[in-house]
Amino acid sequence: DVRILRATELLSKDTIPHDWHEGIASSSLLLLDDIHLIAEHEKHAQNVGHMIDHALNLGVHVLATSTSHPKNWSSSRLWEFFRSASISTIYPVSQASLAIHIKQQASLLGMLFEDAHTMEVLNYSGQSWRGLEAALSTLKDAHGRGQALCSRDRAKALLGSLACQSAMGGHTD
Repeated sequence: DVRILRATELLSKDTIPHDWHEGIASSSLLLLDDIHLIAEHEKHAQNVGHMIDHALNLGVHVLATSTSHPKNWSSSRLWEFFRSASISTIYPVSQASLAIHIKQQASLLGMLFEDAHTMEVLNYSGQSWRGLEAALSTLKDAHGRGQALCSRDRAKALLGSLACQSAMGGHTD
């Protein structure tokens, strides 16, 4: 059972809900979203710090998201927990990682891509995972229909037709 506490919801109230003890007791994970916003408010930072203390004593895992590092927060009960917490920083995906993924997925799908194909998929995808998967799916479908992907221009044309279909909200087949 996961309990989610969103900073935006908490900050719109004067205090945390009085029955939070009950909700935490039956949980396996407490997720705190945008905790940096809570850290900016002394009263809430103290109260949520006590909530985290209670959760940890019950064996509940605590996971928080933040756009700032706890070392930049004011001293509070909340800060005490997160200053020594395990912190993972998420960075945007690199172009090299996406290119490796494209090559691997194309190979698994039975399509041999040259670097020019890979670059075309990267350019089309907006360099995001979601865009990349959509581009690969389009090329896989075209390959499955027997359409040759032997040139960069052919791949570009197929991906371009997908963009037109998406803009029109349907298929042009």
